[in-house]
Amino acid sequence: MKKFTPGLNFFKFNKWPQKKSTYRSPLIVLTFLFLFFTFSGISQSNLFISNYLTATDEVLNNVTPPCTPPTFLNNGTIVLDATCGNNDGNISIIPQSGTAPFMYSIDGGTTYVSGPDGGHTFLNLAPGTYNLMLKDANGCESDPVEKVVGTQGNAPTFINDQTIVLNATCGNNDGNITMIPTSGTAPFMYSIDGGVTYVAGPDAGYTFLNLAPGTYQLRLKSSTGCVSEIVERMVASGCDRTSLRPNLNKVSNLNHCVTPVTFLNDGTIVLDATCGNNDGNISIIPQSGTAPFEYSIDGGTTYFSGPDAGYTFVNLAPGTYQLRLRANGCESDPVERVVGTQGNAPTFLND
Repeated sequence: MKKFTPGLNFFKFNKWPQKKSTYRSPLIVLTFLFLFFTFSGISQSNLFISNYLTATDEVLNNVTPPCTPPTFLNNGTIVLDATCGNNDGNISIIPQSGTAPFMYSIDGGTTYVSGPDGGHTFLNLAPGTYNLMLKDANGCESDPVEKVVGTQGNAPTFINDQTIVLNATCGNNDGNITMIPTSGTAPFMYSIDGGVTYVAGPDAGYTFLNLAPGTYQLRLKSSTGCVSEIVERMVASGCDRTSLRPNLNKVSNLNHCVTPVTFLNDGTIVLDATCGNNDGNISIIPQSGTAPFEYSIDGGTTYFSGPDAGYTFVNLAPGTYQLRLRANGCESDPVERVVGTQGNAPTFLND
């Protein structure tokens, strides 16, 4: 019978049968080998035992110890929300367990940055969701923790009703817009161009003066940097020119103002001249319109300033006059009135 001589590979630890039923501890194996090689030759047994121990050492050295994930503080103190309209949020990762030095990540471990062993703060963060992870010196990584950088405060608001706009008077740039905050953190900044430019003003509100007719975009900014929604409001001209005839360069008797300009028109406004004299009177007494008023008896060719209660043209010759009233650029319709002569001329016999 052929003598069985085991090769070295047969006895390497990593080649030994791994089934539970045939597993032998190193002590049993060494005992068996000692007895076996006692009859096979001492030198060969020593060589085999040396190789076996070397192989065992290699296997043990290649075993990776289990990884213990590091941990870090996870509460409401580690996130600082951004201020409104800015990317200035913060996230702090503060290790609580693990082996220093540490590496820090807010993108789920895709990238890491080194930092102090006591913790690292990520600055200038935009509002959004971040996945925090910590890696220690052993290469062990923490479980990811999702945190949100929010926005400090809420958008401010302001009154938006019919009281905030004062329309311009007809032909003038004297409209007003008043912005009165109703929520938000003072001090405030005010804008009528959609936030392109702002002006500082009192906390109670601010009025933009001397505005031309047109559309304005109102926006309010609080001290936290939060901005309101844009509110579009119109300053009207004070004149409704939709009924004007085309190509008229001047406001005519077809002009109709939002607030019509009218005056008293009855038998009391004319005082006839006395016979042979130019001492007639015409009084124009406003009934509607916005003071101050101007008065005309030549159809609006010339006007005279006068009291808001009315104006009397005196020393008028008998004749026909075109009465007209003007208020803030808006004109009334002309009214024709006649200054007559008081009484009749006497007659005498002429034959």
